[in-house]
Amino acid sequence: MKKILLFLVMVISFQNLLADDFEVDGSSYNIVSIEELTCELSKAKQGISNFVIPDKIEYRGRTLSVVAIGNSAFSNNKDLISIVIPSSIKKIGYNAFKACVNLKSIDIPSTVLELSKGIFEDCTELQYINMLTVYDNLPTLFIKGCSSLKKFVIGNKINQLPYSGSYSTGYDMLYGRFTWRMDDDDLTAKVDTLIIEDSQESLYTPAYWVNPVYNGDLYSSFGMLPIKYAYVGRDLTYRNANPGSDSAGPFNGNKTLESIEIGGFATKTFRLGCSNLSEVTLGENIKSVNGIDFLSTNLQSLRMKSTTPPTITDDFKNSFYLNTIVYVPAGTIELYKNAEKWKNFWNIREWDISSGIKGIPSEAECKHEVIRYNSIGQKIYSQEPGLNIILYNDGTAKKVLIKK
Repeated sequence: MKKILLFLVMVISFQNLLADDFEVDGSSYNIVSIEELTCELSKAKQGISNFVIPDKIEYRGRTLSVVAIGNSAFSNNKDLISIVIPSSIKKIGYNAFKACVNLKSIDIPSTVLELSKGIFEDCTELQYINMLTVYDNLPTLFIKGCSSLKKFVIGNKINQLPYSGSYSTGYDMLYGRFTWRMDDDDLTAKVDTLIIEDSQESLYTPAYWVNPVYNGDLYSSFGMLPIKYAYVGRDLTYRNANPGSDSAGPFNGNKTLESIEIGGFATKTFRLGCSNLSEVTLGENIKSVNGIDFLSTNLQSLRMKSTTPPTITDDFKNSFYLNTIVYVPAGTIELYKNAEKWKNFWNIREWDISSGIKGIPSEAECKHEVIRYNSIGQKIYSQEPGLNIILYNDGTAKKVLIKK
């Protein structure tokens, strides 16, 4: 009996050693540095759906900076839907958000320098991760079990995706400066959207890098992402890592990409090389279009937002001049029809950029979806639960109710 009591006392004492240092507003914190007055959020208060982590807290007359999210701080929190991480956070700990099954999206600020294993493991409703900095490697199990993840965003503070020919075995996808494990339950299978945010700074990305896993084959930076839609809001510059080819671009070889918009601050096109790509939108700041960039695509629709026809530096294929529909801003059709090389396109039509509605094509042309909005008019990149408003290439629209 005495031994049992002694054991219980030892267990309680050990648990006390592991106990959190203090509590503020229902959340628990541990001291990181008593001298620097820094702490980590060790256990978040339950019952809050939209959680805002404070950058500073007050405790016993002292102000402490919150610099980390501790191990399992939010794990199994079924109330959590969204979270705001302040710029004071430098580290996110092991399993920090594991099994937060209702968490929908998250922005990771550029101040976060350290990510730990299993941060988003089994966050089954997580659809969107926005990383505003780059990491040499993502930790293991980073998003294992995130079966709803659909969209990746490269933030506007990222200016370089450097080339490396020495990735470890088991890694074969480049995203930002970190590599992606394709063997974690085929996580990328549902990722269908890539967003490269608007920036006046160009984004450097290699056209190719050597994949050591598959006999040294060469792959482009985004060529293996199984995306259907991409938005590029800045100019891309790239160095071809394959000296034997000068025609590859960062999306080269992508067989799933169907639609891309090169907008925002982008001023020129880049080599695409996507065999399934049929729709391209070029933004209002595009000044230069190279027909060679579209050679390996299935270009059916080219939508222009610039009211001044950009310069075409190299010709498009003759089949594109004959068959591709070019949509130009309302009131500019004569400018395009008389502009050098643009006048070679046989089918130029006007469209209303503000509404996304284009000129009405003939009934014989193939009808397909161009863009989709939710019930409050926000552009979405795949079907979402609730009311979806779909615009088609013939100018018609349809409302569809998507059930969970």
